[in-house]
Amino acid sequence: ELNEAILGPIGLKTVDNTLLDRSFMIYRPDTNSMISPKYIACLSLIKVEKILGKNKILLKINPDKKFFGENQLGSEEKFTELDDFPELILEPEYDHMYKNVNICGKPASVLDCGDGAAEWITRFIGENDKDPNDRPDGQTTNSSQNQINYRIVHFDPENQCIRDTAEIMADRLSTINADLPSDINYLTPMTDIAAYTIVTQQSIDYVRNQIENDTKNTKNGPLNAKAFRINLIIDHSNKNSRFEEDKWDEVCFQDNENQNPNYLEQYNFILKFYYKVQRCFFTTVEPRNGKHRPDNQPLIWLNKNRRIPDNEVAAYGGGVQNHFSNCYGQKLGSVVQEKRIEVGMDVWARMK
Repeated sequence: ELNEAILGPIGLKTVDNTLLDRSFMIYRPDTNSMISPKYIACLSLIKVEKILGKNKILLKINPDKKFFGENQLGSEEKFTELDDFPELILEPEYDHMYKNVNICGKPASVLDCGDGAAEWITRFIGENDKDPNDRPDGQTTNSSQNQINYRIVHFDPENQCIRDTAEIMADRLSTINADLPSDINYLTPMTDIAAYTIVTQQSIDYVRNQIENDTKNTKNGPLNAKAFRINLIIDHSNKNSRFEEDKWDEVCFQDNENQNPNYLEQYNFILKFYYKVQRCFFTTVEPRNGKHRPDNQPLIWLNKNRRIPDNEVAAYGGGVQNHFSNCYGQKLGSVVQEKRIEVGMDVWARMK
């Protein structure tokens, strides 16, 4: 979590220009595929901290003890085992590049992070992905005698890593006779589609409250707000609103010293809507204990109350049970180059 960041043409980055959002990924070379907590839920226990140095981060396992006690989804013994897992200081080794890595249907070139990182992540997954009941496909990475090996890879635009999603997005929207806006930058790091996603705090609170009301007296606990993995959360001026972000077409961030109400006509950074955010089984992962919630929330609630219209299924992948049949939040692309933002800054929106 950051109190300030730079909005850039391919995503958020730290203000010292040393770390790009969503620029590290777990990679499985034998299938040329990205790996996420959607299927290997224990990965949600990995906490990332930035440390000094360009593209240098600290990885450590971060379980919540409250979720490993009596009547919770784990045990105190498992908590101790996870809490004792070694930390890893991670930085890319630029001597090897994987090309055409499949990331949600759009390939990218990525840089390897070395054998030490590969051994660390392979060991962690091997020791903790053992329960087929905790996976939507009913399998584990340890179902065969041959151990699966994983790598950690890095996306660095300064070292020939480029990924442009414009073509794939245009193809999707053409299925419903919609055009992709031409004035947006569609370059992204290792996001699924868009560098920016946005939702209001009021929408998060509303969904969490609705689910809590529906699931009282269960051991699942309140929905973790981090389950949605949105990278821009806006506190709406109308505290009773919800899903107001569905109506926004462009979003601007106002400098604190600029109180001119007409500044939108001259402002130098705009994020523009172009695609709805579909939510899948990933949202059901509880990051405090590395398990999928047994009640499959918030996906059950979203599929019922935020369903994608039938006439948009072709573009948004809706209609499939537990997978992309709903929308929550908005995907946005950047119009211009850079803008520094910070917590507490005013945000303005133009309606669609």
